[in-house]
Amino acid sequence: MPRQTAPAPWWTRTAAIAAAVMLVACVLAIARCAGSDRSGQMEAAQPATGGDEPVASVAPASTQPETSAADAAAHARRTQAVSEAIDAVHAYLQAVGAQDFETADALWQPNRRPAAQDESGLRELGPLRALRIQNLSPALPTGNEIPASLEVPVQLVAHLESDGPVRLNGHYRMRRDPVRARWEISGASLRLVIR
Repeated sequence: MPRQTAPAPWWTRTAAIAAAVMLVACVLAIARCAGSDRSGQMEAAQPATGGDEPVASVAPASTQPETSAADAAAHARRTQAVSEAIDAVHAYLQAVGAQDFETADALWQPNRRPAAQDESGLRELGPLRALRIQNLSPALPTGNEIPASLEVPVQLVAHLESDGPVRLNGHYRMRRDPVRARWEISGASLRLVIR
């Protein structure tokens, strides 16, 4: 005797129909998006003309990658320059932490030296067990040009040999010396953080 199956409940048929309708809608939407991308490209490549009007020449496609390559190279030079400025701040702070003030002073602009209040007495803290240096990203002007000056924000934790940690926050102003092709410190503003 053949086995009879009960008809499928109405909700399974409805779910199957809804899934098929959604699949068709997705396919049509994808086809419409792909078609609009192609038609936009064709319109840009073949400008509409009326009658015998001359068609304006279109720049060759090869100039776009050249511009992108030039932008990428300029961005790389700028990133390298900013990295060098940050490295100069780190070198200065490491020299101060090691109490090597001659090396530290050489990283300032000629004939400049920080006033004690500008660095909240960082140099006067005495021998340090460790100096943790954390810099934040400098604010940069828009564009890809190498800035002539910038401020490098820093957060310092100085571990003293005789006492607990001292926290300082602030920034160092950096100026690029085009003659010596290096970054020099032109100013500082550090403040003691009390916790």
